[in-house]
Amino acid sequence: MMTQSFSRGTTLAPSAVSSTDRVGGLIFQAHDGTSYKPTASIEANVSGTVATGSIPSNISFFTTPVGGTARVARMVIDNSGDVGIGATSPAGYKLGVNGSVIATTVVVKLYANWPDYVLKPAYKLPALSQVKSYIDLNQHLPDVPSAADISKDGLNLGEMNKLLVKKVEELTLYLIDQSNQLEKQKEVNQSLQQQIDNQLAKQKEMTQALQEEINELQKAIKSVK
Repeated sequence: MMTQSFSRGTTLAPSAVSSTDRVGGLIFQAHDGTSYKPTASIEANVSGTVATGSIPSNISFFTTPVGGTARVARMVIDNSGDVGIGATSPAGYKLGVNGSVIATTVVVKLYANWPDYVLKPAYKLPALSQVKSYIDLNQHLPDVPSAADISKDGLNLGEMNKLLVKKVEELTLYLIDQSNQLEKQKEVNQSLQQQIDNQLAKQKEMTQALQEEINELQKAIKSVK
């Protein structure tokens, strides 16, 4: 184990460190043909207010880019354990990345309930007229962040997927309701058609009976002549 100690003051009279003091590090050097030059390093710095028994700190990782002569900060672990990659601060996120990320699998586990509550009988599905009024006024769906919100705060993938599932489930309920209404209308139409068919059949029978009476009357007239 290697221990490195740092303080302000002197060796005989050390004093407390202050925020941003570098308290230790590890520098990797390599020979470029003329001399040894630093190529990468790990540094520990005081990060926050120092108190008795408590010295908040962060760790930064540096590398030298191709063609570069100076080390560049690549990653930091702050005093909350949050990690920033490509940035000097994770900006309050557990992982902050300034750049592109690629992965074969990403699992987002939400603390909040998955929106299956939409499919429970107690859920009050908004009327489509209410949804239309909201869209006309705000130009985006209810509960869904606006373009301005996304531009300002970014996109929360877990929360957005939850909202998308909620909207899909609501849309499914609207379609089921529409299907039920169409089925009822179909039954009404079939009933009306049956009434029309029955009425037409009765009219046909009456017409046939009347025609038979006319025929009989014509026969009677001819027999009198």
